[in-house]
Amino acid sequence: MNLYFLVEGKRTEPKVYAAWLPLLFAGLTRAVKIEDLQGNHFLILSANGYPFARNLLANVLADVRSHGQIDLLFVCMDAEEETVAARRQELEDIIAQSLSANTLPMRYAIIVQNRTIETWFLGNRRIVSRAPQGESLRQCLQHYSVVEQDPERLPVPDGSAANHATYHHHYLKAIFNEHGLTYHKNNPGEVLQESYLRQLVLRTRDTPHLATLNHFLHVCQDLGGILPARGDSV
Repeated sequence: MNLYFLVEGKRTEPKVYAAWLPLLFAGLTRAVKIEDLQGNHFLILSANGYPFARNLLANVLADVRSHGQIDLLFVCMDAEEETVAARRQELEDIIAQSLSANTLPMRYAIIVQNRTIETWFLGNRRIVSRAPQGESLRQCLQHYSVVEQDPERLPVPDGSAANHATYHHHYLKAIFNEHGLTYHKNNPGEVLQESYLRQLVLRTRDTPHLATLNHFLHVCQDLGGILPARGDSV
């Protein structure tokens, strides 16, 4: 099986998907270039931001079509301040326009990270301290508990100058700081571990939360991926 990932971010997403995919698909290894996709490999291409992704997508579609042996193209983008439906439709329109002149079928999956990939990471209930010592996490939990409520619905506090992406990133850092851990886009740390992914999978199974993450996991499962949802690790 060969998988091609076009991701929005240049720092976090390539690292996270590169760590998660071998956990979801046994024997799948990362390729450096599209020519290396010769069986049981995945390729990750960063668009370096959404505006660039719009322009890059048509070229990626052409490359995938020319290769001919890629089982699925994943297009993974943030919703940010848009709705999931609006972001998905933008991408569907670009894909439809690009493929309209070609009759060859192509399998693709649009994954909209609502609001960002950091929003997904807020879904690990086990890592969130219920009695935080730090003021930052205490304020975040008082505003909105990502343990009890859907992280994808986490609003920005009234009066804040932050957008959703910035606030969700702030909330995640506060969670990590409570345990003496750090989270940086260049170094997602614990998020890369199987135990962390396991907790996110459990969240999607136990609740209706994290719908866009659940969509990604279901696409992987349909391809034969095995979701690591055993045990009680952090």
